[in-house]
Amino acid sequence: MTINEALQIVIAEDDNEVNLARQDLAFSKLAQSTGQAEYDEIDRLLAVYVLRLTQAEAKLSPELTSAQLLQVGLIECFRLGMRTQRKIDHPDAATTMFWRSDKTPV
Repeated sequence: MTINEALQIVIAEDDNEVNLARQDLAFSKLAQSTGQAEYDEIDRLLAVYVLRLTQAEAKLSPELTSAQLLQVGLIECFRLGMRTQRKIDHPDAATTMFWRSDKTPV
């Protein structure tokens, strides 16, 4: 499965949960508390790291617009999320950007 194929499925599943939250107050409250707990946990580290990455990118490529730097930040969040999920699924395995490549880092 490609990243885009998986993303399409995840978006549909997320849309279903959002629609359910709009229709069911109990589910909505549960979803809000669960989501807030995840946001709180993620916010402790991710924002600082992504800011550092985008600041470095801005120094390397000063011609980038704010919108382009925002896109870099969003892409990095997505990549880190995928890598984090792989770590959660396989805690003893090292994560690497080469996870679906036949290439090995030099």
